[in-house]
Amino acid sequence: MSDQSKPIRFSPQYKLITTAIIVGLTVLFLQHISHVLSPFIGAIITAYLFNPLVSWLEQRTKTGRAIWIVVLYVIAFLLIYGLFTQLWPIIVQQTRDIASTAPMMATQIANFFE
Repeated sequence: MSDQSKPIRFSPQYKLITTAIIVGLTVLFLQHISHVLSPFIGAIITAYLFNPLVSWLEQRTKTGRAIWIVVLYVIAFLLIYGLFTQLWPIIVQQTRDIASTAPMMATQIANFFE
């Protein structure tokens, strides 16, 4: 009866190998489903960032939490849209400038290494 109550002891090497296998399989699994996890990670970050502001607005105005969440998402969308529409022409112009000067820069780099 005392043999059954003894805990099983594993060597440190066995523990290390088992841990390495588990970590490796976990990494492979997460890489395999990373495209599915992206929206969830984004939602967790957004909820973490918006929660204090939503709680404060809810207490201060006695308006429902869902209303403030929708309002904050609309404001965030409008800010991102406005920023994107302002920056996009600049990005396009700078990309064209780099593309037009790329042959000259390649020649200068080649001459530098000769």
